[in-house]
Amino acid sequence: MFLCLRYLCFGLVLVVYSVSVMAQTKEASSLPVSEISKNPYVLESLHPLSRDLKWGMGAFFQGFFDNREYAGSMLQKSQTYGGVQVGILGELKFKNRYGLYLGGILMWEFGAPKPTYFDLIAYFQTQYPSFIDFKIGFIPADFLKNELPDYFFQHQAWYFHPTIAGMQLILGTPLYKQTVYLDWFGRQSEKNREMFSLGTLGRYYLIKDKLFLRNIFTLNHIAGDLDPNSLKNVRDNIHLALGIWSKPFESSLTRYQIPLKIELSADYLLSHDKLRDIYDTGVLNNMAVNARMSFWYAFLGVKFFLGHGFSSYFGDPFYYPIFEHPRVPVLRTRTVVETGLKIIGHPTWPFCAYLNVNIQFAENHIYTQQMVVLTVYLHALYERLTKPEKQLQISQQSPDWTWY
Repeated sequence: MFLCLRYLCFGLVLVVYSVSVMAQTKEASSLPVSEISKNPYVLESLHPLSRDLKWGMGAFFQGFFDNREYAGSMLQKSQTYGGVQVGILGELKFKNRYGLYLGGILMWEFGAPKPTYFDLIAYFQTQYPSFIDFKIGFIPADFLKNELPDYFFQHQAWYFHPTIAGMQLILGTPLYKQTVYLDWFGRQSEKNREMFSLGTLGRYYLIKDKLFLRNIFTLNHIAGDLDPNSLKNVRDNIHLALGIWSKPFESSLTRYQIPLKIELSADYLLSHDKLRDIYDTGVLNNMAVNARMSFWYAFLGVKFFLGHGFSSYFGDPFYYPIFEHPRVPVLRTRTVVETGLKIIGHPTWPFCAYLNVNIQFAENHIYTQQMVVLTVYLHALYERLTKPEKQLQISQQSPDWTWY
């Protein structure tokens, strides 16, 4: 019954969207770019309903195929992910400061007999320009996949965890930004314990868009099923990262203005993972150094990871610790060579495409990953087909989930 109600709600949202895009509206007025307008759902232009009230709607389609080969690995098994996601979101904005958002994301994994999930998006947002941005409700988790490294939050996690249930607070100035979030994704009941994730992400710009320091802290509490006779299924992991990111070179080459960009970053990482009555890793020390060059639509990156391991519930198991003896993790090096194509194109293009190939070296083995992601912004496609003369500006968030 509950499943039927969820799909009914999704259908009603689609009907509302279809009616709204066919309705005659006034000319859109541009607004300053906010955090919400940087996700792939909502336009940067809103339609006025009155002097202080505006509305907007957006939708996207995303297809993905992700294959990982880990033959011989002690940590994870080879696995292939594939599927489609369809998302839609409506926005009501009052005085450019208060917003109410309603929509959802439907995901159907290839090979599944029915849709894998429908995640509701419903939250309230209040903003004080350039200083405070607060959201509460079911919030898109784009900021996690775009800002967290893969040892904190691998992009496969976003396929199945595209929203957070809780709160997000952003404090910022032109040279400083701190994001605090609470994701309460498992409620406490007679059969289950609570499950939640708490984190903070910070950036301190030394040179705007060229050099910044960053801090990342996450706490994952995974209590799972309630068993009064044991606490063995209660897992806690805590992680901290302190690092620096720089873009030492960015220029346009030749008369065709082909961009060339070089980015460097380094992080000092602390990790502590504990499964009660089973294991306790203690505090693990690690270093991660990244170098990346982007030329036109192609990019090439190298990541060096040295340490005892980094064990995060949402992170990539490729970085998990290996224990030679109980409580003695092995010091080892992991190297990732990443290459691919990222086609974003002109801001008015209604799509972006991403092709990524990773070659990973660890445990005296070579592992590979191939990933293809295609995102189509349906609201922009509608505008392009019906109003080709109008250059609609949309924020196409890059699905580059493996880079800072």
